Amino acid sequence: MPILKKILHLIFSAFLVWQTYMLVERLTMNQPLEFTDKLLDAVFLNVFVTGIFTIVYSFPIHKALPEKYYTIKNPVLLKRIGQIIQIDVFKKLLTHTIWRKQQNKKHFFNGHRSGFADLETATRKSEFGHFAGFCVVTVLTVVIGAQTHTTVVILIFVINLLFNFYPFMLQRFHRMRLHEVIGRLSE
Repeated sequence: MPILKKILHLIFSAFLVWQTYMLVERLTMNQPLEFTDKLLDAVFLNVFVTGIFTIVYSFPIHKALPEKYYTIKNPVLLKRIGQIIQIDVFKKLLTHTIWRKQQNKKHFFNGHRSGFADLETATRKSEFGHFAGFCVVTVLTVVIGAQTHTTVVILIFVINLLFNFYPFMLQRFHRMRLHEVIGRLSE
């Protein structure tokens, strides 16, 4: 079954790469679009690119970033940034809409100390996927912005913040809190 999962992830990612290419090509043609079409295109672009990086759950591509990247060097600064960008509001939005705690809690953490390592790995994978998605969508936003309407670019950027930047930052917060808990338990 793991081989089949990997093959399906590769096929899915390749399909999303193709869909992303086709969407970017269409957006750079600068065709007149209704606002709803612009909004849907912005959502689809973000979903497609972020979806490409779900491959991280079948392959350890999160290890492409060095260990130093995943280390939280200044938790005080990270907490301050979290206050500025209102990360708790985003977390509440997620837990009240698409990310119900009960349905996902046991998938990522078994509730025991033995699950800390798996939880850390899950935060790294998720962070990598959203970070990579954020970077790729940001580059595509610049490419599309040079060719098309400002409205599309603004929508893509705002949705990229919601779909990738905030989730990527949230994973850093989860890992920081995990290390705080581990530190308290080892005292």
